[in-house]
Amino acid sequence: MKIEDKGEGKLVCFMPERLDVNTADATGEEIMSKLEGITHLELDLANMVYASSAGLRVFLTCYRKMAEQNGTMVLTHVQPSIMMLLEMTGFTDFITIQR
Repeated sequence: MKIEDKGEGKLVCFMPERLDVNTADATGEEIMSKLEGITHLELDLANMVYASSAGLRVFLTCYRKMAEQNGTMVLTHVQPSIMMLLEMTGFTDFITIQR
């Protein structure tokens, strides 16, 4: 995973191809370690083809942290299979998504 600090409180995280039980904890910890002082978090899902419930937990944890900091979070470049998962689990009701 690649993380870019765009300055002015904006952070972009280019998510891995798979976000599952094997990758979710390390990915989530890496993102969370960079959120101090961040007001806008973008998770770029262009390369992501699979997310398990562990992956959804990463999205939720990031969303809660950004809300706690009065910041915003957006998922970008969401692939159709991931979009279907987000819709089925209700994540589209509270997370901003740009396809």
